[in-house]
Amino acid sequence: MSLECYQCKKEVHRWNDATVLHAIAWNEPLFILLKHAKCLQCSPSRSQHIIHPQFEPVVDDRPEFDKRLWSDPESDVYKKHGPEFIEECTMRYTGAWVVMQEKYKEENPIFETQPKKKENDERSNN
Repeated sequence: MSLECYQCKKEVHRWNDATVLHAIAWNEPLFILLKHAKCLQCSPSRSQHIIHPQFEPVVDDRPEFDKRLWSDPESDVYKKHGPEFIEECTMRYTGAWVVMQEKYKEENPIFETQPKKKENDERSNN
């Protein structure tokens, strides 16, 4: 099952849906019902927080969403949420992304739940 991203009009798979990511990350299941499907590529405000070796890093250059600016005590985000908010977002969004990849791994052959061993590692175990 896949939907269309309301922004770019490309196919959104269950393992690449920013709306589902948000719902899982913030434990807001109704969010899925209230928002349209949106791929992670069209949601840099969320995807910038996913830190994982199998996810290409994303930067959101929009000042109101750019997490690189949130550590400034003068930023609105810092004032509202405090200095730990970047870390909390990274933990929540990365964790939600991993849950999505594991749940739909049959549909997403790119994701590996166990990193492949290097040849040298295999030889040292023999």
